[in-house]
Order: sequence, then C-alpha cells, then structure tokens
Amino acid sequence: DPDLGRAVFAAKPGAVVGPVKGALGWHVLKVTKETPGTNRSFDEVKSELRTQVLAGKATDLMYDRANKVDNLLGNGTPLDEMPSDLGLVGIAGTLDAHGNTKDGDPAPIPGPPELKAALIERAFQLQKGDPPQLTEVQTPSTGGSAYYALSVEDVIPPAKRPFEDVKDKVAEDWTADQERRAAEQSAAKVLAALKSGQTMADAAAVSGRPVSHTPLITRGGQAEGVAPELQRVLFSLKKGEPTMVQTPDAFIVADPVEIQEPDPAADQGGFTQLRQAITQSIGSDLTSVFAAAVRQRANPQVNDKNFAGIVQPQ
Repeated sequence: DPDLGRAVFAAKPGAVVGPVKGALGWHVLKVTKETPGTNRSFDEVKSELRTQVLAGKATDLMYDRANKVDNLLGNGTPLDEMPSDLGLVGIAGTLDAHGNTKDGDPAPIPGPPELKAALIERAFQLQKGDPPQLTEVQTPSTGGSAYYALSVEDVIPPAKRPFEDVKDKVAEDWTADQERRAAEQSAAKVLAALKSGQTMADAAAVSGRPVSHTPLITRGGQAEGVAPELQRVLFSLKKGEPTMVQTPDAFIVADPVEIQEPDPAADQGGFTQLRQAITQSIGSDLTSVFAAAVRQRANPQVNDKNFAGIVQPQ
C-alpha cells in the first residue's frame, strides 16, 4: 500500500504513526527497528531469488491443479478416477470421530496436522453419498495451505466392540492406571512426611523412592533433571515449602532447600537483558490493548466477497 509505505518510511524508530488510511481501512503503525538499505550483488541474492521463483511457481501450479480438480469434481468424476498427473494422494479407510482406525490406531492420513483435523471434522458432517467438494485448508505449520476432497461410502453406527477385540488394550490401560495410582499414593505419602517435619531422605526411604539434588536454576534457565512441570511452580514456593507435581510419566515431590536473591550489581548483563525484555513486553501489551480498543470502537466488518475477489481474482 503506497500510503502506508510513505507513512512508515517517514517515521523514526520508536515512533507511533497514524491513524493512516490504506486500501483496506485505517491503520496505526509502530516502527520498531530501522535497517539501512544495502546493495547486494546478483551472486549474493541468486539463491534467494531462486527460492522465491520456485515458491511462486509452486503456488501457481497448485492453484492451477486445484482448479482442474474442482472442474473434474463438478463434472461428476469420482475420486478414484482422478487423473494421475495432478499430484494427488488418495487414501481410503475407516475411521472414527477421533481419527482412529478400527484397531484404535491413528489413521495414516498424510499431510500437516491442520489438514488431518479438517478432514476428520468434515467426514462426520457429510452424509453417505454426498458428492465430494474440493476444500482449501490453511496450514500454519507449513506456512501455506492444502486441499482435500472426500466422500463417505458407508456409515457404521456406534457400537461396543467385542471384548475379545479389546481385552489386551483394556488390560494395558488398567495396568497403567494402577501404576499411576500407586505412584500418586507413594508421592502423597512422601509429601505428607515432609510437611510433618521429616527430611527428604527419611520420607523417601519409607516409600523406597530415589532422591536427587538439583543445582540452582534461574527462571529462564533449564537444569538437567528438572521437569518443566516442576520448574513452573518452583519460583512460587518458599524455602522448605514442599510440593508435588505430575508429569506425563511420574509424580515428583520437591522441597526447595536454598533460594538465592539475585544481585543486579553482580550481573549487569543479565539485569539489562531482563529490563529490556520487560520493557518490550510492556510495549507489546500496550500496543495490543490499544489495537483492541480501536477495533472494538470501530467494529470493522470483513466483506468476504470483496476480499475473495482481491486474494483470488478471476
């Protein structure tokens, strides 16, 4: 947008610009950094240019193929009769609303997770025999999008699976649940013993659990052997205040034995870094709050028809 460009390049770093009217409405801008322009030789940019050209060609090819598939579907071509030169991946199978097969395993659906989630959701919105339609899905995990089309050949009413089919899974889940319960009870006993005045070594010895001593850690650091679930609560505790946390595979009982207060004068670099991080965080919060207030007051509405005409011109 030329108007936005002129406003941005006329501002100094740190300045808030606007409101500026652009092609899609009003904007408030903040210049956070200024990078001086440089002249780069062709040899320096040819790899980058090649990547951009290939990405553009890939996008054009994908859009062209999507149009061909859409036309074929509109003419009644079944999914299993699609041409083989369109780069399509075809799969067929049975799955439930959780995306699992009859065996309880995740269905082998190729592609990014956003595509898999959209396909599963759409499958349970269709009726048996509904014609397939090409649908685009945004895939932030890949920085792009994907297309899919599906049809439902049969709907199996929900029913309980025979015990013989699930007995191994039931036994496995029951065993895991009992082990988790036993671990939780053991950890709770250790925690109760600590709160009654026993040392960690004595409390753990009663339950036959190992004891480990971790080094001092900072809020932003990560010490080996300290689970993230534990680190999240450590800095809310006082010295000698035990706690218990659950991790994906265990229960951990911890008792802070030493707390060191940081001295800004002894670590000027760390203090400066922390101050900059807090300043940046507060600045981002203020910008977000201001943007939300402007959005709420203006109550902008998106004209989907006009927007689609800009993004995907015919």
